[in-house]
Amino acid sequence: CELILYTNNKILWSIKPSNNEFNCVLRLQEDGNLVLYSGKQHAIWASSTNCKRLHCFLNTYLIMQDDCNLVLYSS
Repeated sequence: CELILYTNNKILWSIKPSNNEFNCVLRLQEDGNLVLYSGKQHAIWASSTNCKRLHCFLNTYLIMQDDCNLVLYSS
């Protein structure tokens, strides 16, 4: 799996783990950790961020802003 963030055909950020996984999923977990999972549900990469409370990110969304900052917003 490879995760690439683009803007106007320009790569902003990328991660390519050293494995040949397919059917990967990028998941923003309830604890605030952004994790790239393989098709076999193994964590390949993680942002290592978290919240100490349970379900603290239920009403949030992840957005790439015009200034290229990837930000979590809470509704």
